[in-house]
Amino acid sequence: MLSDLSHNIQVTQNPRSTSKESIQSGHRPSNDYFRKVTGVRHAMTRIDLEAKKSFALGKLPVDFAVNPKRVIEKEEIFTTLALEVRPPAHPITLDVYPQDRIQSFEKRAMQFQADKAMLIKKFPLQFDLPGKDVKKWCKVCLGSEMYNKIYIEPCNEEVEACLPSLSIVSHLQQHMVKSLLKYTCRWFLAINMHESIARWVFSLLMCLERPVDAKFQKFLGVFKNAMRKRLRACDECEGKQLNMMLAILDLSFIG
Repeated sequence: MLSDLSHNIQVTQNPRSTSKESIQSGHRPSNDYFRKVTGVRHAMTRIDLEAKKSFALGKLPVDFAVNPKRVIEKEEIFTTLALEVRPPAHPITLDVYPQDRIQSFEKRAMQFQADKAMLIKKFPLQFDLPGKDVKKWCKVCLGSEMYNKIYIEPCNEEVEACLPSLSIVSHLQQHMVKSLLKYTCRWFLAINMHESIARWVFSLLMCLERPVDAKFQKFLGVFKNAMRKRLRACDECEGKQLNMMLAILDLSFIG
């Protein structure tokens, strides 16, 4: 499945051919424009491939925006030599891209809720969940290295962080999903939107049933304001993660 951003990308047999429409109108897109559009489509293709693989492996799909350092596998390489690109329906900007991915988020969230009973059977728990112990959850979600950056009391054992796999998140009751989102907010306020925190926030929002009650919606508003404030001082990588979370909160939960 491809986003609306790529509806106007047309495959031709001659990679050097030029759109007749462009010639007749006297307008030819710049090389910079070609790079932007093909780059966005490349990213979308990778996201869709990752989503299909993730459910098959028991992982909750996580958008490329919250995992920008992921290595590209051979089968994910997208060749653009035979592409002729026409202008999209709207400008490609950092604001547009996250919002276009909301449709994908919504579809995945609906699929997760519809298949939850089956997923619980297919992906059983591998360990006992920590209940409402925020520090134990920190070790589970972020590992001992990140834990020691957040809490004064050190963790002397080496604990590897767990990905938000279906063998964990499909077993979470809604009250625990909400508690974990509050925990991730605390961790974010302590060390900013680290990639591992963003991954869990994204996955937990996908597990969160709607509509949310007024009390929890108020918390989501506080979380959103904290992310928006951080957006003013973060680097580009963290900015992509924050923009994705803000778009999800605005359009799916708060808006």
